[in-house]
Amino acid sequence: MANKGLEAVTATSQGTWVSMNNTKAFSVHVFGSTATGFNATVTLRGSNRATKPSSSFDDVLLGTATAETLIVVASPIKWFKAMVPSYTAGTISTGFAGGYEGA
Repeated sequence: MANKGLEAVTATSQGTWVSMNNTKAFSVHVFGSTATGFNATVTLRGSNRATKPSSSFDDVLLGTATAETLIVVASPIKWFKAMVPSYTAGTISTGFAGGYEGA
């Protein structure tokens, strides 16, 4: 699975929806670029809408992180985005692992 999501974000971000092709059973690693991590809120969002939602649309909350964490998404989804609704400090990225296409 390709790395999709946030890459070295240093401010609030609406995120960008990426096609997941009904991918299921994958994990999202939310992390900072330094040992001190980050001071922000990161939310992971999912959608099964027929077409790509606009970036300003939030849809379903899959998980929230305020520190480095690993969040598992078990259900198949069509669209995914990571967003940063509140930010104070640090650099934030997300990494993906696992996943397979489901029906």
